[in-house]
Amino acid sequence: MEYSSIQLNHLPDEILIYIFKKLSNAEIVYSLSGVNKRLNKIVHDSIFTNDFSLFMSTSDGLVYSLSYLILYRFCSHILPKIHQKIQWLHFESVSMEGILRAINYPNLNRINLHNIRSKIAIDLFNDKQIIYWSDYFPKEKKGYCRIYSYPYTLKYYHDITNHFSGGVFKYVRKVSLFDERPFQHEFFLRIEKSFPLMEELT
Repeated sequence: MEYSSIQLNHLPDEILIYIFKKLSNAEIVYSLSGVNKRLNKIVHDSIFTNDFSLFMSTSDGLVYSLSYLILYRFCSHILPKIHQKIQWLHFESVSMEGILRAINYPNLNRINLHNIRSKIAIDLFNDKQIIYWSDYFPKEKKGYCRIYSYPYTLKYYHDITNHFSGGVFKYVRKVSLFDERPFQHEFFLRIEKSFPLMEELT
């Protein structure tokens, strides 16, 4: 019986992309950046870089920062090559400063911060143009922190909870609600005032 040896480089781009999509974007980019020009072209494509997570997570949802060596390589070698393609960054608060100072992200429009303390978030985002609030859901054992610029220009606003702080969102047409606790009548009055052009509420 003869064995054939197929290397990664022998596979067509379409098959590589199919395989890579099943894995973590950050792991793919970290592992294959700099191997050769062909793999660089594939892993630096916006398919893998526009929504980019720079943290580790466990199967039970706990989030950890990357090791110093991995983070250093991302910040010094990888992010400068893909920064223009990144639209959404996910990272752990310990890594935040290094990632944000590594390079300018001209197309970045969303950030997900994990494990950030409320006091730090308030200190960081104390501008009147920034709106912030946090929620904790005991049944899920998860906390969420929401930070966004004001005025909010997207046409949708997802997962509003009882902690919604209000404001006028004149561009929003679709609104969705989520909370473990039932919503009160006053909450819906606040929603009505905050979204004057709302067309859909779920």
